[in-house]
Amino acid sequence: MAWQQRVGQERRQYVRVRPTADYEIRVEVRTGEIREGMLLVDLSVGGVKLLLSSTIESVPIGGEVELRLQAPRDPPCEIRAALRYRSVALGTCGLQFLEPSEAALRLLRHAVGDLLERGSLA
Repeated sequence: MAWQQRVGQERRQYVRVRPTADYEIRVEVRTGEIREGMLLVDLSVGGVKLLLSSTIESVPIGGEVELRLQAPRDPPCEIRAALRYRSVALGTCGLQFLEPSEAALRLLRHAVGDLLERGSLA
């Protein structure tokens, strides 16, 4: 797959990109009945890095949430994700996508490809 890339000794499998001012990606997290818009730090086909929020602070490491992603070229989609890390010091958290649908993969591939074309590597 064109989006996969091994970087040094890191475990990351996918190219990461950052959103740009002219290419907005909206992320909403749902845990139970709580829904909250989140700020995206970076994105890959395999997961996202978000700024910490009170909603994510209550999720245990390994816990699952529902994400709703919206990017310019595709309709919004929902993706289950597992919280892999939370860094209070950096104010960020990382979530790994779990079994994304074809529609979700299409959105992710389009978003990553479009941002790569803009030179927006993370």
